[in-house]
This record gives sequence, C-alpha cells and structure tokens, in this order.
Amino acid sequence: MGPPRLRKEDFKEIAAEHPPLVEQIKPILAGVNPAIQSSVLADLLSYWLAGIRPDLREQFFQRHIELVRMLLPVTERELYGGQGHPGMRTRRRLRHATPYDPEEEGK
Repeated sequence: MGPPRLRKEDFKEIAAEHPPLVEQIKPILAGVNPAIQSSVLADLLSYWLAGIRPDLREQFFQRHIELVRMLLPVTERELYGGQGHPGMRTRRRLRHATPYDPEEEGK
C-alpha cells in the first residue's frame, strides 16, 4: 500500500495554501549560501518524513523527489527565462564541461 491518493479537495487546499507559503519562505533563503540552503531544506524534509509512517516514508520521499524534478524546469524558466540557468549557457559553449564545485558557486 502506497501513499494515499490526493482527492479533488486536497488539490484545492494545496492550490490555495502553497503559493503564499512559498512566497514567505523564498525571501528567507534568498542570497543564503547554497550549502546552508541545502542543510535547512534537508532538516525541514526530515521533519516532514518523521511525521509519516515508517513503512511509507520511502514512497513519500520518492514522490517528493519526482515532484521536485517536475518543478525544476518550470522554476528555472521563471528565474532565468527560456535560456535556462546561466551556468548551462556557459557550459554549452565549452568543449569539455567542468565538474560542479559548490565552492565556486557565486564567485
């Protein structure tokens, strides 16, 4: 038995409550070192998962990751327009892509 399916009422509640919460949280994380952002989000995610029955946690976690992957292109377009992340535009011009180094982010 997997995570419960969302009902139409659930989607209405999510649609009403999600955007205002995201808009409250974004300024808190804006401009913060990406490693710290990651740590904060991991901490919050662990609180969320701790509230889920242990036998369902992995399924909820996998659905969450799928949702993040679905949202990423939409968010990237919102932030950077149709060209995508500026790092990808630079990388496309390079013959050999360089490995990601979080220490270099923002330099």
